[in-house]
Amino acid sequence: MPEKKQELVNRFLRTFTHYFTLKDMTRIFLSLGIKAKEQEVREFLDSNPYVFSLEREMYITKAGAFTGKLFSIHPTSREFDQKMVVIGHRCIPFVNNEIAPSAISFFSDGQMLKSVKGSFDSQTVLGFYSLFGEEYAPQYVAADPANAEFNLVVSDFELPPRIFATGFDITPLIEKHGFSRGDRLLCSVSDWDNCCVNVMVCHEDGNFVENKSSDARVKWYSNLEEHLINSFDRHGPCDSIESQLETVFFEHADQLCIYQCGSISEYIERHARKVGIEFFGVETRLWKKGETVPAVGPWNKGDFTDPQKYPARKHSFWATPDFIFDQYILDMFFRREKDCSLIIPRMYPSEKYLNQNYREELLLLLESRSAILSEEYNWFADRSAGELRQKALDLYTRVSELVFKIDSFVTGLEKFPQQELVILSQLYSHVTHLLQVISDNPDIEGEVGDFLLSVDGMNWNFEEVRGILEDAVDKNRHDRFKVIK
Repeated sequence: MPEKKQELVNRFLRTFTHYFTLKDMTRIFLSLGIKAKEQEVREFLDSNPYVFSLEREMYITKAGAFTGKLFSIHPTSREFDQKMVVIGHRCIPFVNNEIAPSAISFFSDGQMLKSVKGSFDSQTVLGFYSLFGEEYAPQYVAADPANAEFNLVVSDFELPPRIFATGFDITPLIEKHGFSRGDRLLCSVSDWDNCCVNVMVCHEDGNFVENKSSDARVKWYSNLEEHLINSFDRHGPCDSIESQLETVFFEHADQLCIYQCGSISEYIERHARKVGIEFFGVETRLWKKGETVPAVGPWNKGDFTDPQKYPARKHSFWATPDFIFDQYILDMFFRREKDCSLIIPRMYPSEKYLNQNYREELLLLLESRSAILSEEYNWFADRSAGELRQKALDLYTRVSELVFKIDSFVTGLEKFPQQELVILSQLYSHVTHLLQVISDNPDIEGEVGDFLLSVDGMNWNFEEVRGILEDAVDKNRHDRFKVIK
């Protein structure tokens, strides 16, 4: 899809707030001159990050799902002392996650509340970002404009004892609405695409233990926990903590987006009995407290065991994104080579997985792409990205080959080493994303050092799990071919 038309489609999906059908979307494609079959439009919508799929080929955007829905923020005493509320993860999962927290705008009585920064101990600041994943919290802190004077990358994200955080000024709320320590803010999104949030003061009764709001909020925490547990069983661990919460709040907005709602942070910190933030490979997820987050469960078991749903061809080159082929070709240019057949053993070191027909088709594809890319390739301009690309492709090849072995030869993945399987899946996703970043940003010189460190870390993680998974594959194959006397 041409870039300009893609942007028009995405703008529609970021701003439209009503239900629509598959046929509606197909007509929009046609109106933009995009030729697409209904099945192609369905696949586009089902994989689109801005859309929730419903029954009977109905859809709603996240803008439609969350605009106007209520959620709350309960400022801490440390924030109130500085007359501000730190933004952090407070608006998860209701706002557009492509907008940085520091860029979310807050309004009261139609007036935008001023952006301010406050100083807190580093652990407190990290806590404000924990729902993005504890593994990503330091990166969010580093990206906060309030910390522009700190070079946290150079210090390997080692935070000083005190650090800054961006928030919004609550002075007008104190002066006009009597906002007091212990009160909370009731919030709703008015513009999802641009992350505009309205806030109003919700006063807490001094005798909170006995009032009806207290009972309703206790019930709210109980409902949230029940819905999370059910979500784990139905959907498994989603792509992130945020996507898990998106699913729960979308499916149960009638019970959770109410005037007496609590906040997710309060739930995790004070009220959760059966749910906690648990490690999931090299990441974290919401999961059943104290339990290992599995790679395989009722939510995806069928996909792994049904050969029609999970065939080995899933990782054939037909399913490989074009940018991956392009990166292998650009690496060939970087090596000052011209023979595309040299790329194939780099993509498939074990030729036993590559039949002759597949090899011939792959070579034709590489040669046709090479002819196009060679016209604009500049070796001198590629020196910074070239080294990074080469190391990333080497890791991608080794990770992909192990994924292919598991796809092809393993049955009963629920008995496989779960955390190692999770880490392999995450490495596959991360290195693929890195190659996408290299593809989209050819002028990447200033960031190469950081990315090289990332590749070194991924290589280390891969070596930690490779032997365990290869041994498990060998054992699985041996068990399948036992001779029965």
